[in-house]
Order: sequence, then structure tokens, then C-alpha cells
Amino acid sequence: CSRVVPTTEEQLFKNQIIELTRGTVLASLPDRKRVEVQARYAPEDQVRVARKLRVLSKALQQCKALAKPKITLIPRARIPIIKMRAHSVNVDISISNDTGVKVAEFLTQQVQAYPPLKPLVLVLKTYLASLRLNDVAQGGLSSYSLCNMVIAHMQEEAKAACPVA
Repeated sequence: CSRVVPTTEEQLFKNQIIELTRGTVLASLPDRKRVEVQARYAPEDQVRVARKLRVLSKALQQCKALAKPKITLIPRARIPIIKMRAHSVNVDISISNDTGVKVAEFLTQQVQAYPPLKPLVLVLKTYLASLRLNDVAQGGLSSYSLCNMVIAHMQEEAKAACPVA
């Protein structure tokens, strides 16, 4: 587990990439007021969001500090996103949707409730990546699905009075 946990320096670098990305998003989308979050976008909303993501992906490509990131636009997903890899940091970007923020809050709560969750998920993610099973678009498993599977297992262990630590 200690080999896959980011060092303090790696985490600081990752935070810098995220801040550069955030700055590029804010600069390239002047009309960034939030819209109502929906479980699914209406077709006209999905077209509008995909158009904004195209503008954003061009702006990210031109950001010199990101040094020519690898960008994949996925406009027809249930929640359209940009997948970006810059300086070995992977970033998923969605707009007009706060699902990612809610998921992060949920997972933070679960890590507090189940301390072994984080190291277990990190090791399993590394294992899945070694098998190239960590990308949903390629038939793999999402990080969120993996977290939910581990959480469900820990809950079942707790019900059976088995220690989860």
C-alpha cells in the first residue's frame, strides 16, 4: 500500500495541476453559472454541455503550463466529460453537474467510517490497472464502483461481527 499512496510532493503536484485546470476552466467559460443538476441531461442540454466541453478541451490543449495534455472528450456519456492526462495526473472534468463533488463527500465519510477502505481501494485500483481493467470505456471497473463494492463488503463483514480493521 505504501508504494501506491502518493507522497506529499506528488499530492502537491497533483493539486497544482488541478488548480491550473480549474483556472483554465474559469477563463474559457465566461458564462459558468450553474444549471439545475439532473440525473440525465435532456438532449438539448447534452448538446449544449458537449459544445462547452469542446471549447474547454481546446483551451486546455492551449494551456502552456499543462504541456500538451492528452485529452479525450466523451460528449455522449450519461454525464458528458473530458478525460485529461497532464504531467502523469489524470483529471475528469464535467460541467453543469455536481455529482463528482457529492461522490467525493460521500467517499470521505465512508473512509472515516471504514479506515481500511482507502488502502484496500488503492491496492485494488493498482491491481486492476495492471490488468488494464480500470477504464469503464474499455470494459473495466470505475473507481466509484470499486469503492462501493469494498464498502458493501465491509458492511457485510461488520454485520457478521467480523473485524474490518
